[in-house]
Amino acid sequence: MPSTHIYTLSDFPNLRQASFQLYSSSRRQYRTRLKEVAPPAAAIVISAQGLPRAEGEARAPEAQALLVRLPSDWEPYLEQLAAAAPEVVVQPDVGLDAQAAYLSMSVPLPAPQLPRAIWLEVARVMELSAHNVSVGGSGAVPIAFTAGQQFVVTEFTAEPGLTRRCQDALLAEGKTPDVGKADLAKPKQIAKNYGERPWLFMRYDVRVGSRRIAVNWAGVIGRLPACVL
Repeated sequence: MPSTHIYTLSDFPNLRQASFQLYSSSRRQYRTRLKEVAPPAAAIVISAQGLPRAEGEARAPEAQALLVRLPSDWEPYLEQLAAAAPEVVVQPDVGLDAQAAYLSMSVPLPAPQLPRAIWLEVARVMELSAHNVSVGGSGAVPIAFTAGQQFVVTEFTAEPGLTRRCQDALLAEGKTPDVGKADLAKPKQIAKNYGERPWLFMRYDVRVGSRRIAVNWAGVIGRLPACVL
């Protein structure tokens, strides 16, 4: 792993059912939404045993994985997504009162479209990595991305450089963003209207360093922070 093999959900009934249940369980009345909605992307923890694996690949019986449901328009880009190298991003909330650490996997799109990215919370991925070590695994976390009727399987690998960047990002997550003398009136109004992390509810353009990307955040259902509930 990672593999860029495309699988069909209909060949894996348990995964298809889990993907449907993920949509149903993510649908709720959120604080900044006028009616009950399901976020475009969402994630849930599943057993790693139900996922396809490479020949000769071993997994601990109690290893866990992430199932990530994406908007259907991600379907043509699943292979690119599976092959994408993860980046670690610390992104301030819209209101600039807090920030969060995300694992970002992005694919380029033809201009004038922005690169498109999926964000997963670093804290959730690191928790799964630690769990998989505790049950006799390597610390790798299989991740199944589904879109439309297809899915791919990749993994978070607990290699030292990436693990260190994740740990540094989690330390930064606990700090208040450094906004200097920025006028906070406009960010506060946007947060009031759309929420602190609108990238949960829509594909949202954000600036990361010198780049602008269009982001969907796949929050782990059942573990979403209070600022979006």
